[in-house]
Amino acid sequence: MNPSTLGAPPERESRGGYSPPVARDTRQLLSAVRELILGQWRIAAAVVVVIVAIAVTVLLLTPRRYTSDASFIVEAPNGAMGGAMAIISQLNPNLAGGDSPKFYVDLVQSRPVLESILRIAPKEQCGAAGARTVEDRLKPAGDNDIERMAAAVLALSGRVGAGYDLRTGVISVSVEADCPMQARELTDSLIAAVNAFNVERRQTRAKLRREFSERQANEADAALRSAENDFAQFLATNRMIVSPQLKMENDRLQRRVSMREEVASALRRDATSARMDEINSLPALTVIEPPSVPIHASYPKRRLIAIAAAGFGLALGLAAALLVALLRPLPADSSAEAARFHDAARALISRTRRS
Repeated sequence: MNPSTLGAPPERESRGGYSPPVARDTRQLLSAVRELILGQWRIAAAVVVVIVAIAVTVLLLTPRRYTSDASFIVEAPNGAMGGAMAIISQLNPNLAGGDSPKFYVDLVQSRPVLESILRIAPKEQCGAAGARTVEDRLKPAGDNDIERMAAAVLALSGRVGAGYDLRTGVISVSVEADCPMQARELTDSLIAAVNAFNVERRQTRAKLRREFSERQANEADAALRSAENDFAQFLATNRMIVSPQLKMENDRLQRRVSMREEVASALRRDATSARMDEINSLPALTVIEPPSVPIHASYPKRRLIAIAAAGFGLALGLAAALLVALLRPLPADSSAEAARFHDAARALISRTRRS
């Protein structure tokens, strides 16, 4: 006899639908639970109805919010870039003196930009009386202006979203507000705030470079004039240059003037270049997709909440129906499996209470 066949069920039983004892016990257990729950189906249905009614009431009382989306791209100023640098600026803006899309995503969610949005009084007040700022509409909690502003920034950051596409460099932004027109207005204001902050930052940097270059060029011009005056005075006092000492002094002063001329000329070119860079340093913020007017509310997620409430209510209703069936006496027409499960569960509940 083959040892591997010891204890195996007969061939006819395996072909005739034989099932292991564990599977058979599991099916019996599920059948008993189903029978007990169906006996208390009214309780399960009542729990589901109550949970769904509560969820619907909460959804109706929760104010709706709408999200407006927009996208833009910022082109780094190429100015005097060559063809190679222009290509590099498209691949990696940081190597060409520009800013990466991640910088603008962080800028959108930065504190200065959010504070500028909080101070705006939108034209669209969503039915509220009086022109109120975004900070007032958020109703931040705090004992003073600093705490209220910090709370408002935190609340607004949850309503502002930003992202970017690494391949194209397109930056996407969104703002959530109480009504569609206000959402579009705030999204437009957000893009304007980002552009204003970026322009001011670049203008300040270009202005400092231009002022430094002009100051260096003015100092070089003054040094050149001083060298020319010294050379002119030497020539005026030495009309006849015959001695070796006078020739050496003449050559020295002439070299000094020539050197100062070269330095002054180079610095003047740098100052001119800095002035041109100041003019051309402004980034071109191009809006690809203007702020949209949302049609459907983005909050609350009614369909998702309704499905979740129905699922939770069904699970809670089944649990409640099973618990009531176990606490109540078993009907006389119940099956043997249901009776065994009912007795075992009640015994377990009794032991749990005593312990």
